[in-house]
Amino acid sequence: MEDQEVMARSLAFEKSLNYRFNDLDLLTGALVSSGYPNENKLFFPKYRHAVLANLGDTIIDVLATEFLIREKQMTDAGQITIQRNRMVSGHSLNELAAPILQFLVMTSGERNELESSSIPGEAVEALVGALYLDGGLPAARRLLEMLGFFERRYEE
Repeated sequence: MEDQEVMARSLAFEKSLNYRFNDLDLLTGALVSSGYPNENKLFFPKYRHAVLANLGDTIIDVLATEFLIREKQMTDAGQITIQRNRMVSGHSLNELAAPILQFLVMTSGERNELESSSIPGEAVEALVGALYLDGGLPAARRLLEMLGFFERRYEE
């Protein structure tokens, strides 16, 4: 995949979210899987996917906790923890990722393993991390809202 296609996917994602990145390198780092640069030695993302996913994981925890306290008016710390863990589980994030999969840049092997891997959920985390660095909590929240994160029903 050429840099032009990576850029085209980045711009298409921006359009779908109706958000313009100040630093497009953040978006590129989030959309390009961890394995892709290993197979494409000429592609050097400024921001690594795994680093953005690590940050995004934390931001999702914060936004989920805020939602449970403010919107669901939960007051029991134990119940907040249980519900937040349901919301941010790898399985839940993988299910949310369907609308963004078309924008991801990955190896053919990764694409073939999507259904049985954590790649979709990690992509959500990486995009949340990139959006947070670019536009703060409101930008990160915007993606989660678009994906229906706060409206989903999280069962035991």
